Amino acid sequence: MRIDIPRQSAGFTLIELVVVIAIIALLMGILLPALGASKAIARRMQCMTQMVSIGQAMTMYTGENDEYFPPSVHSFSIADPVAAWDVQLAPYLGYTSFSGDPLSFNIFTSDALVQLRSTLYRCPEDQRDQPEPAFAPPDSYLSYGKSVYFELRPDSPDPQEAVVLAGNTWGRTLDIPLPSATVIFGEIAGGAFGVDHVMAHFWKLGRTEPGDGLDLIRHGSASNYIYADGHANGVAFPQTFDNEKGIDLWNPATAR
Repeated sequence: MRIDIPRQSAGFTLIELVVVIAIIALLMGILLPALGASKAIARRMQCMTQMVSIGQAMTMYTGENDEYFPPSVHSFSIADPVAAWDVQLAPYLGYTSFSGDPLSFNIFTSDALVQLRSTLYRCPEDQRDQPEPAFAPPDSYLSYGKSVYFELRPDSPDPQEAVVLAGNTWGRTLDIPLPSATVIFGEIAGGAFGVDHVMAHFWKLGRTEPGDGLDLIRHGSASNYIYADGHANGVAFPQTFDNEKGIDLWNPATAR
């Protein structure tokens, strides 16, 4: 008579299955934050790459325009309309459709401008909802804004602009004492009409809180900035402006 010896099952026991699941959960808990951090670093670097491109385009623009910086909509008036920096720099960024008359692009209806502002001028870490152009102008898509220090004029209707200027004007690269230390673009948090600039001089005047209008923690504890010589760098905001320590890299007169 043959006696069959029962074979041990090759499957997992309940305890072994629980242990495997626990190990997988532990590994996921370790790896997922690291993966998320890697993705955040990649998004920050993409933002930095975009800002470097903007800085290089600005340098090419000034080289062909008697060293004048491109304006923002802060300079716009009915009597003296201007095409803002995003339109002016577009041809230098490879967007040849903008090579014609800059004033011919309607900021409310230009599909090409909406596309540009929602890609190259849009930081991948910018979590603001993109408004529909029917309800807000395409300016609201912008993640970057130009400091208006470079557009202030002694004859401005705002007398405090003359106080900040102290007899200087900063409209050209040749006017800037130390371009490599002077911030010209920051990452903005605004989404209101026409926001493509930063009223950085208001911080000095005490009219708004330091950093007002900027997204100071878009990339954790830091944001990216473009300087007047065209290079870009990522630092914490107090490294660019701190009243108590006398740091103001936004004002060309005090940038060091």
